[in-house]
Amino acid sequence: MADFTMNADEKMRVVVVRYFLDKPSTSLKTGTCIFWKNAPASCDAKQLDQFLKDVGITTHLYLAQVYLERFKAYMSLEAMGSLGHFDFSRATGKDPMQIDIRITDLHDEQHHAKENQHHEPPKVVHCNMGPTGMACFSMLIIFETAHRVSRLAGNWVEPEWDDTWACYAFFGGFLELSVAMWEITRNNIYGATFFTVIGGSWMARGLTMILQQTDHMVKVDTPVGDAISNIFYLFFTLVMFNLNR
Repeated sequence: MADFTMNADEKMRVVVVRYFLDKPSTSLKTGTCIFWKNAPASCDAKQLDQFLKDVGITTHLYLAQVYLERFKAYMSLEAMGSLGHFDFSRATGKDPMQIDIRITDLHDEQHHAKENQHHEPPKVVHCNMGPTGMACFSMLIIFETAHRVSRLAGNWVEPEWDDTWACYAFFGGFLELSVAMWEITRNNIYGATFFTVIGGSWMARGLTMILQQTDHMVKVDTPVGDAISNIFYLFFTLVMFNLNR
């Protein structure tokens, strides 16, 4: 790399203004510089800001920040105002002084802020229907338990209970299936899966009992089928329980 030698007049006060655009992967090492010829021996932030505008480095859409070596940080020229001055009295044409500027594109920052705000995921405003699904599930378990205990104990519940129980099973299963669809809108896959499977099975069982009570289906005792069904529900419940831990 070639060495650069200043040929300016020794009496000329020269300041090297280094600047870069504040963006990812950019810094002073990837920035550029400009010579401020005949710079004042002392200037405030307003004079420096005016120089940057005169040479076309900044406009009203750009925010200029100067690096303060004393504080190891950048500060906006607008915020600095007349609180401090920059001393360029020791700058010469042969040995110029330097000042570091960071430029922020305000229009680009506002555009990114609007984009982030636009792409913000919408907040879920749906209420939690899980308690409704669990209430239906508990009710149907109690009714089915009463139904099965009645059969084992010699039908101590009136036969008309089967008609009522069948309607409860179908309607309760429908409610659970509705809750499952509601949980999908809340992005609750666990609740949607549980209530879909349980609700669909209750609807199928209720519809079967309704058809049997209306003589559209022959009543047949299927103890093996009931046992397989109960084993499946036990296995499904254990799996869902482990997934929710």
